Amino acid sequence: MAYRHKKHFGQHFLSDEVLIGRLIQYINPQKNDLMLEIGPGGAALTRPLLNKLNKLYAVEVDKDCVAWLLKQFTTSQLEIFNQDVLKFSLTEIKQDSMIRVVGNLPYNISTPLLFHLYQQNHLVDDFHVMVQLEVAARICAEVDDKQYGRLSVMSQYYCEPTWLCDIGPDSFDPPPKVDSAFIRLKPKRDRDITIEKTLAQVVSAAFNQRRKTISNSLKKLVSVDELVNLDINPKLRPQNISLDDYLQIARHIKNKEV
Repeated sequence: MAYRHKKHFGQHFLSDEVLIGRLIQYINPQKNDLMLEIGPGGAALTRPLLNKLNKLYAVEVDKDCVAWLLKQFTTSQLEIFNQDVLKFSLTEIKQDSMIRVVGNLPYNISTPLLFHLYQQNHLVDDFHVMVQLEVAARICAEVDDKQYGRLSVMSQYYCEPTWLCDIGPDSFDPPPKVDSAFIRLKPKRDRDITIEKTLAQVVSAAFNQRRKTISNSLKKLVSVDELVNLDINPKLRPQNISLDDYLQIARHIKNKEV
């Protein structure tokens, strides 16, 4: 018997078998992978994943859903953490191998959840996640694109994003009122972690006033002359500044503090 969704959890379960097969191909699970599924829900991805894996870990906030899942699978196959994923630490399942994260992210918390996961990047091999189409567009947006913003810059600082496919509402039960996308995020191992907090501060300050020029939005952090010396046009707006230039600004500010 299928598990019935709950509206207050914003649950929309995948029901398109052809699409599910494609998603499994994108994920390409190997039997010994250490994998965590976020929000297994009605087990649309869980079942085919377990056909490929020795074991799967999952985090699910809905206790009734957890009880239903435990009737479908043995604990040796599926180990579930009945927790709020925003409070879940990947160290709960840390082993010798890196963690692969998959899931249909709850759309109402997808952005804070991504940032929560980014903070644990050092434990992750890759993410394969479904998000609202608009969120995917922002994650993957390039400089000068109108979608380019804080989420774009910080996501691309932490990871290399790849847009895998679009997903329409009819692929879910019940159908959501928005389109979705499936993306891959590959954590960057060579990122400069020493400027992480400074970069976040710079990017937040810039995009909090995205209609202003960079010299105005960052005036409390860096002067016009400093921007010119960094070969960054102070008249540009935040969406016209590349990740490399934001990194350059953050390094400059960090060096001033030393």
